[in-house]
Amino acid sequence: MSIGCIHGRFQPFHNGHLEYLKAAYALSERLIVGITQYDPAGNDPSSPAHRLDAAHNPFSYWERAELIRAAVQWENLDETRISIVPFPIDAPDKIRFFVDRSCIMYTTIYEKWSLEKIRRLKRQGFCTRVLWRRKTKQFEGRIVREAMEHDRQALQQLVPRGVYHMLNTHLFDQLTQLHDESANAMRLSASV
Repeated sequence: MSIGCIHGRFQPFHNGHLEYLKAAYALSERLIVGITQYDPAGNDPSSPAHRLDAAHNPFSYWERAELIRAAVQWENLDETRISIVPFPIDAPDKIRFFVDRSCIMYTTIYEKWSLEKIRRLKRQGFCTRVLWRRKTKQFEGRIVREAMEHDRQALQQLVPRGVYHMLNTHLFDQLTQLHDESANAMRLSASV
């Protein structure tokens, strides 16, 4: 049986991630979706700084897994072929605790960080395959997060239907509350 694996922060899972998932799914009998930065206390000094910033990571591991499941369901993909696991790219020697060593690590290349992740995976003995190399991303998490705050109509074009439905029915209120709490905390610290 061919086992493939993709990985990412998925903050949140957007249409670019869906394209990545579907490409690897088409090449695998079973697909593992690894969620990186599942531990908010994790620190990877060679990771781009914005990837460690709490403001750029509004969703917990559990919420991201639920968003991915929602996307898979709405796309009518066979859920029994997909597993979602933590993926410690910041501690690559631990990936083997979550992913079978025989799986193919499907990756994409957009930036230097992509090349660093491939290097880490190869160093751990994983077979890597690049699905595509592109100079620009059609979808960026930063833009999706901005749309979550300011333009829900635009958001609908940026995320899979299942993700939008889940955000709309479950998570927008929670995000608004977190944003308000963060703004209040910043105001309080500024006044001290």
